[in-house]
Amino acid sequence: MTSPADGTMDIDSGDNHTQHASREPKAERPFDATIFNSDVCNAIEEQMKVPGAQISPFQDPEALQNDDSAILFNIILKACLGESPMTVEMCKGVLLCCGDLKSALNKAYVNKSFNDILLHPNMPLQVLERVPKKEPTISPSSSGGIKDDQVLGVKAGFERPYIGNAAKRFIRTLNREREAFGRNTAVNNPYNFAISVVQSSGTGKSRMVQEAAKTVFTIPINIRQESKVAERAYPPPDRSLRGFFEDRVNYDDDQQKADYMVLLTVIFDKTQQIIRQLFRGSTGAALAHQWARYLGTDETDIEVGKLRKDFYDDVVKTATHICRHSVPNLVKLELSLQTSCKRLVATVQPVLDNTNTCFMYFDEAHLLTQEIETPSETHQRNPFHNLGNVLSKLVNYRIFFIFLSTNSSLKGFAPPASYYTSQRSIDGSQLVAPYIELPFDINAVTPVDAEHPPTLESASKVGHMVQYGRALQMDLHVADLSGRRYLSLCNG
Repeated sequence: MTSPADGTMDIDSGDNHTQHASREPKAERPFDATIFNSDVCNAIEEQMKVPGAQISPFQDPEALQNDDSAILFNIILKACLGESPMTVEMCKGVLLCCGDLKSALNKAYVNKSFNDILLHPNMPLQVLERVPKKEPTISPSSSGGIKDDQVLGVKAGFERPYIGNAAKRFIRTLNREREAFGRNTAVNNPYNFAISVVQSSGTGKSRMVQEAAKTVFTIPINIRQESKVAERAYPPPDRSLRGFFEDRVNYDDDQQKADYMVLLTVIFDKTQQIIRQLFRGSTGAALAHQWARYLGTDETDIEVGKLRKDFYDDVVKTATHICRHSVPNLVKLELSLQTSCKRLVATVQPVLDNTNTCFMYFDEAHLLTQEIETPSETHQRNPFHNLGNVLSKLVNYRIFFIFLSTNSSLKGFAPPASYYTSQRSIDGSQLVAPYIELPFDINAVTPVDAEHPPTLESASKVGHMVQYGRALQMDLHVADLSGRRYLSLCNG
């Protein structure tokens, strides 16, 4: 199949409305959706008549074939911007990396309706800047506390193909910690298999563990506190679980430990029940992917999906009932916790190896590191330290616990070895160092176009700057093209 030599075509030569408006550059005219759709349809018809083509494009009205997707992508860019910033060959390269965009192009082609695809998150920034948003879209916490008209943009960023290898590196890092366990002496063993991921808002902490959950079975927990109505955040919180932790902030240390043991035991038991009911026969990465999709069903920009909400509501209801109607016995609770954890790990991956079978992560974990308001002889540790003590009981099971936070102080996430000294001397004294290696500049992947080299003016535009720095900046820019939120995020 061939296309015009420059990879583009003249789509301004047909209709009267286009000829009338051609006196000013198309990129400077107000965007007209009707004219745009008509221009694309006309250009497709013109391409079908290009002389000298070995195989004419767009011969199948029900599907795009061969190079049709790249040619259509180029046509759409031309119709929207007046001239395409990419040749057909460059469009092919983009589509190789963005399968969802290719599918969206095919759907638009079959329906002969091309307006919606202009809002696809993988469209070039020039297109997203030119096309008016249909309605106010969406706000970060870990994402940083963002405005309502930007949360959808952040959610869309989570749904794009994952860029880079940060999630794979993170999995390998935790597996190395696990593998070293068998080679260490007792004193060099970890106190617990828990790691804190501490980095600025918008650097991809939540997205990294979400991506890891596609291959490693993961129990996600988000305990972010409520923010202002106008400043929601994504991902949405698990409100019932957050309430469970908030209700116990002022409990004495032993009571906190007992209640945390009950909570984790119930989570493990009910997770195993769902696996046996819905995913019997699946194990390992296949089960991880099915479980992640199950919990993510019907999630919106502001609420977790019904399945996830019902699951955790049931967990908290059961755990709260047990806590209220039983006398805490830490020895018995520890045994019950270990039994439940062992069962779950064996269900997820029956074959033993030195890697981690499960992850459990706590997003917005800084809630757990609050200072104790009124310390006493029976209450000297904050929730994070008491939860860490509980997790130390599970060091022999292939589950790794992850705490995500924007808290810049590492003190709360790496308590000194003097805490729980006697316990550490028995079970291990080492803490897993906080993880901070999240990538920057991940959106700076577009190759420089020799025909349109960057200039000082283009490099100074917000649309260019958001390609660098924190990953969230690109999503905020797409959702709020005024640049106000980008500048606000940069200012801290």
